[in-house]
Amino acid sequence: MADILVRDMSESLKRELSDEAKRSGHSLSEEIKIQVRKGLNATRLENAAKAGSTLCQLRSAFVGLALSDEEHRDFMSATDEARRREAERRCSE
Repeated sequence: MADILVRDMSESLKRELSDEAKRSGHSLSEEIKIQVRKGLNATRLENAAKAGSTLCQLRSAFVGLALSDEEHRDFMSATDEARRREAERRCSE
């Protein structure tokens, strides 16, 4: 994993991030990653909206639902397991 050092952050922004981290039960580092993901998702959606794509409409249904790395791994494992079971069911019919 990579590390990023942010210089010259205002005390008020750091305080906002710290307060939000406490409210949501996250570490400051995890909260910053969440906020960066949200910002990137919002930017991507804005760009896609400008292009008028169908994908943008689909993505807009999932705004704010950024998964942590662990949640994403769990989701993908569950999806793979469900697909495997479905394939086995079809083969046994």
